[in-house]
Amino acid sequence: RRAVEDEIELLLISALMLPSALRVGKVRRLLDRSGSRTRLIVGGAPFRIDPQLGWEVGADAVGNSAADAVAIIERFAGGGS
Repeated sequence: RRAVEDEIELLLISALMLPSALRVGKVRRLLDRSGSRTRLIVGGAPFRIDPQLGWEVGADAVGNSAADAVAIIERFAGGGS
């Protein structure tokens, strides 16, 4: 709700456990249902263990480290190639 109300452009979610990572799918569906253009970036252990998980839950990008997050943000913000 807050991401939609505040018109958040990039939402980063880090998950430690698989049940939390799977809930990202619900976040994606709620964002889409609201018409939000928020980009969803995920990271954390479950996404490193299963490289396809991010795409399965509807993430726009998956990072494996904090350094990846910076590069992904720059790419979505138009600062990267």
